[in-house]
Amino acid sequence: MGAAVACRGSTVFGVAKYEPTREQRDILRHPPDRSGRVLAGPGTGKSATVVSLASELLKRESAPKIRLLTFTRAAGRLPR
Repeated sequence: MGAAVACRGSTVFGVAKYEPTREQRDILRHPPDRSGRVLAGPGTGKSATVVSLASELLKRESAPKIRLLTFTRAAGRLPR
């Protein structure tokens, strides 16, 4: 998966409506039976994209088990 760019959207009742970019749509179309990885900078819409993907997958009749792993440099510096 390539880098995503910031999502576009409008505000509805004070909540931004998610409208994925072309790159984010590519992520949302990724086959659910294959692992994927998204590498992108801060503010590029990674969280909105993964929430949208999880939501769509859970609506399916045979909803898959979903495992998400996130990492930030700040988390990597935390004492153990």
